[in-house]
Amino acid sequence: MNNSQLLHADHSAAVLEAVLELTEAGLWELEIDSGGPSMRMIGVVRDVTRYHEQESRWQRLARSVPGIIYTFRVDAQGRASFPYTSDRVRDFYGVTPEEVSRDPSCIFDAIHHDDFSRLMESIEASRRHLTDWQFEYRARAGGTWRWMEARSSPEREPDGGTVWQGLIYPVDERKALEDKLRRLSLTDELTGLYNRRHLLACMDEEIARFRRYGTPFAVVMLDLDHFKQVNDTWGHAVGDEVLKGLARLFRERLRETDIAGRAGGEEFLLLLPNTDEAGAVAMAEGVRRGLAATSFSDGKGGAFQVTVSGGVAAMRDPAEEHNHLWSRADRALYRAKEAGRNRVRCR
Repeated sequence: MNNSQLLHADHSAAVLEAVLELTEAGLWELEIDSGGPSMRMIGVVRDVTRYHEQESRWQRLARSVPGIIYTFRVDAQGRASFPYTSDRVRDFYGVTPEEVSRDPSCIFDAIHHDDFSRLMESIEASRRHLTDWQFEYRARAGGTWRWMEARSSPEREPDGGTVWQGLIYPVDERKALEDKLRRLSLTDELTGLYNRRHLLACMDEEIARFRRYGTPFAVVMLDLDHFKQVNDTWGHAVGDEVLKGLARLFRERLRETDIAGRAGGEEFLLLLPNTDEAGAVAMAEGVRRGLAATSFSDGKGGAFQVTVSGGVAAMRDPAEEHNHLWSRADRALYRAKEAGRNRVRCR
């Protein structure tokens, strides 16, 4: 028996007497006597120790996972909610699970605007076809954009709603590695310029544009004069500095739409969109003069200059392929070499 003091609505004290008895059937009977008519309630007593232990283990597991365990739901009317998010949501989104449960927009508002529409479209496709959902997107937390990946499986509920159980985790390191590998597949490691394979792909794009719209473009093949002597005289480290110096000159002089690449060794190619033959010659001459006026250190306290020869070929025939255009520029370059180097010729 237990005596508890409560207050009436008029703040006067009320003394209640509760009598709890456990019946043979395992039910409890509770009788409350407040001085007036007695109240009697019947219920069940359950041992929930195991439930609380399991809940505690689940919370420890959720905290150990390097991501957010979540339940996402879209009801039959299209309203979205997060019935559950693990406590790690604080680390990645800067909000509490309770805040997410009350207002799912605190998650959606953190998603990069360039990714949001595609993310919602992918969720709708998963809802409609009940297919597993996987999506990579950028989310802002703590003033920093991070790459996240979400994975989950949908289930249809009896009321027509759809619920996903899944995991959201950061993939910054993987995306950085993918980006590095992508750059390496497109660029020359020493100079940072595009490589031959990417140059050919860009040439094919410009050829397609020429065939469809008649948009002019030209290519310039450049080759450093007597570059072997640079390596033989001052070493390959000095030669590498010359190659990087020419790459810097391209970045300074070319337009944003122009593409510069290292074709191999000391040979480079410039792809100049919306440029005719005369414009390409002028660009090549500017590069040639700029390099001739540049001094390079020989690594021993001295300095030297190098020159470059160039061959120009403009797109003329819609039937021409990139290998023919490349070959014409190469032949023009050969003419420049034959004429004495440090000059530009057309083909």
